[in-house]
Amino acid sequence: MRKSKLQIYSGILFYTLLLCKPINLHAQLFAPLSSAGDTTQYSTFPVNDTIFVFNTPNNSGETVNGSLTAEYPSGDQLLTFGWSRFNTQSLSFDPLKTESNVATSSLEGLNDGCYRVRITDGAALDTVFRAWIYINHADSLHVEAEKNSQGKIKMFRYTCDYLDLNATASDDVFTYFDLATGDTLHLNKDFEILWTSDPETIIPHASERLEIRTYDPPPFNTTYTITITDPYGIEKSDNVIYESIVTKADFKIAVKGYFEKEFTESDLTGSAPLTAKFTNTSQNGVKFEWTFMDTLLPGHQDINLTTTDTLEEPEYKYYVPRSYYVKLVSTSNAGCIDSFSVESVDYPGPIIVEESVLEAPNFFTPNNDGYNDYFYVYNKSLKSFHMSIYSRTGSKVYEYYYNEADHADWKGWDGKVNGSNRSAPPGIYYYVVEAYGWDNKHYKIPDKVYKGFFHLFVGKENW
Repeated sequence: MRKSKLQIYSGILFYTLLLCKPINLHAQLFAPLSSAGDTTQYSTFPVNDTIFVFNTPNNSGETVNGSLTAEYPSGDQLLTFGWSRFNTQSLSFDPLKTESNVATSSLEGLNDGCYRVRITDGAALDTVFRAWIYINHADSLHVEAEKNSQGKIKMFRYTCDYLDLNATASDDVFTYFDLATGDTLHLNKDFEILWTSDPETIIPHASERLEIRTYDPPPFNTTYTITITDPYGIEKSDNVIYESIVTKADFKIAVKGYFEKEFTESDLTGSAPLTAKFTNTSQNGVKFEWTFMDTLLPGHQDINLTTTDTLEEPEYKYYVPRSYYVKLVSTSNAGCIDSFSVESVDYPGPIIVEESVLEAPNFFTPNNDGYNDYFYVYNKSLKSFHMSIYSRTGSKVYEYYYNEADHADWKGWDGKVNGSNRSAPPGIYYYVVEAYGWDNKHYKIPDKVYKGFFHLFVGKENW
C-alpha cells in the first residue's frame, strides 16, 4: 500500500488497444486528497496501474470525492491535457474534457472507475497515464458483536469453564476490470481484527479471529470490544458486556510468632504458638472453605491433620513445628468454583513454625546499663517452661514458671534474689531448665537435663 500524493512513472509501451505513443518517463499524475493507494492485478493486460483510494468521510469528517491532477515536470511548459474514462462495455476510453495551453490540469468529482490523461505539446511530446479511483465509503464497513437486547453476551455463550466471543463483519468490494479483456477483478480488502477488553484480560487469538473461545473467563464484569480496520484506515468497533459468573480464589497471609507484637506478611516464620491471619482477596465469591493442612505428609488420609473453616477471613493458630500450606475454595453465586493452594505458582507460603530451642548465655551484668541486664534463656516453640537458678551454695535465688499470658513479655532474671529488692552478689550461678516443646522435644530431669552455669558480673557503680 502506498500513501497519498503517489508519483507514478512509466516508460514502456502500452497495449496496442490504447492506440497511443510511447509514454514519456517524466509524466506525473497525483491524487492529493486520496487516503491511501493500491495496485491492480490485471489478469491479461501487461501493465498494472495505481489505484487511488479516497476515504469518505475523511479524518476531518468531510465528504470526499475522487480527484486527479496531472502535470509535466518542466513546470512552465504549456500543454494540452485530454481526460477520458474507461468504458467497461466497449473496453475503450470515453472523452471527458480537454484543457489546452496549461501547465497542470485536474479532474474533480470522480466516482469509481479508471481514468486516463493524455498530455501533448502538438509536436514530439505525447504521454499517457492511467489510474483507478476507488471511493471508500466508511458506511460500507460493518462489524457487530453478538449480544442480546441488553447488549450482553448471550447466556448460552458462557459457562463456568469458558466464554465465547462472536462477531460478524462485512465490507463493500471494489470491482475493477482488465483493460484488455474486460474480466471482472476485485480489490483485496481484508481487514484487521482486534478484540480488546475493559478491564484488560487475556484474549487468545485476539488479532486473528472474529469468533474466540477463552477457557479463562474473568471473575469480574467486562466490556469486550471488537475493532476492524480496512487496508485504507477506516475503522469500526462494537462492544458487548460480559456479566461474570465465575470466581477467582486468592488470599494473603500475615503471621505473628509468640514473641512478636505485630503481624507481618514478609516473613511467614515464627515461634509456636504462631497465629496466622488470612485476608481473603477472592473475586466474585460468596462462599468459602479453607483447608489448613500439613504438607510434610503429602497424600495423607488422617483427618486430624487437616482442619476446615468456612469463615470469610479466619485466623488459625499453629503449635507443632512444621511447614504448613493452606487451600482456599471460593464459590460464586452461579456455583462456579475456583481454588488457590500449594499448586499455585504465586502461593505465599509455606507457613513455618520453628522448632523448639533452648539457649543460655554464660554471663550477664544487671547494672541497668541497657546491655545484658537480664539472664535470659533464649527459647522458641515451647509448650511448657520451668527454670530455677541456684547460687554456688545451692540456695535458690530465682524461679520462673511458663505462663502463656506473659511468657512473650518475660525478660529473664534481673539479678534480684527471689523477687526482692536485694541484689545477688557477683559470682557463679547455676541454672536448671525443664521444658516441653510443641514438637515433643522434652527438656527434663533426669532423662535429659538442660542445665549449666553462668557468671554474674556487676559494674563498679554497684560495688
